[in-house]
Amino acid sequence: MIAEKVMFYSKPNSWLFLILITLLSFLACKKMYKKFEPKEELQNSVTLENAVEITVRHKQLKTSIETKDVKTPTISERMKEILRKEKVLNETAKTMQGLDQNDAKLIQYTRDTILIPPETASKNDSTTGPLIFEEKDDPSVEHVALKVINLLKQRKNGFIVECGVWNGMAQSNSVVLENFHNWTSLLIEAAPTSLKTIKTMRKRAWIAPACLSTKPYSNMVKFLDQSATGQIVGPSTNITDKSIVNDVLCIPFMTFMQALNKTFVDYFSLDVEGNEMEILPLIDFEKIKIDVMTIEHQFHHGKLGEMIEIMARNNFTLHSVTSIDLIFVNNRLKI
Repeated sequence: MIAEKVMFYSKPNSWLFLILITLLSFLACKKMYKKFEPKEELQNSVTLENAVEITVRHKQLKTSIETKDVKTPTISERMKEILRKEKVLNETAKTMQGLDQNDAKLIQYTRDTILIPPETASKNDSTTGPLIFEEKDDPSVEHVALKVINLLKQRKNGFIVECGVWNGMAQSNSVVLENFHNWTSLLIEAAPTSLKTIKTMRKRAWIAPACLSTKPYSNMVKFLDQSATGQIVGPSTNITDKSIVNDVLCIPFMTFMQALNKTFVDYFSLDVEGNEMEILPLIDFEKIKIDVMTIEHQFHHGKLGEMIEIMARNNFTLHSVTSIDLIFVNNRLKI
């Protein structure tokens, strides 16, 4: 058997056959390898014909990724101004106490540092008629705003001072007058938690992050930040471990009016949780003409006669009473 194999491999044709088989195997392997190689033709095609198009698409895709649905947070110019004024007020408030209500320095400080001007202009121009609102539109307690606008015969483009604003929306005496009758508001509120909402929601109003002084000069007080019943801390104020109390600068009413160059107020809403009787005597009704006033009476059950007398001396008549307010009308309106 061995001899026969030796004889087979020794034949010339047998060696040629073996060489041929080896060569064919090599060529087959090379062909399979080339099958998985990128064709030069295709490589050239991508490089020369599509390179510019691919680059453009990539740039467009990158731009799309960078900008699509990506909203960069922006701060309005008014909010920038609010933040700037807050910083200055926090740093300088204590240096401004003890200044007389007519002091030019205090008036300028109130104008430049405390008062936040409206961001947006009035909604309606002076040629359009007032939009009549109903009880369902009025968030004020017992619809006092509706009572006032009826007393003023649907007056348009008025000016209201609202002191004790809470969050500027709930139970507001001014917001419906702004929205329906194009009024301008001055909102005086000292509670920081309430001011956050006021600054966001009441963009058409002047905002004063301060309290109304009970003295004829500016002064610092402890202020209880307590939702709708924020107030100056006094001997009878209920303070607990959870109470939020802040140091706040108080500005006299007459200073605010001078800072805004106002001599006439259509409607003054005074709701300061018990300090109304201290503020009323400080209002110069000769210099500042007021048509209608609502004054909170809940804390003055034993002094209502005195309150009515103060207002009578200044030419006001008690028109009506709600569970919270006394509504006074200036006698020149002849209602």
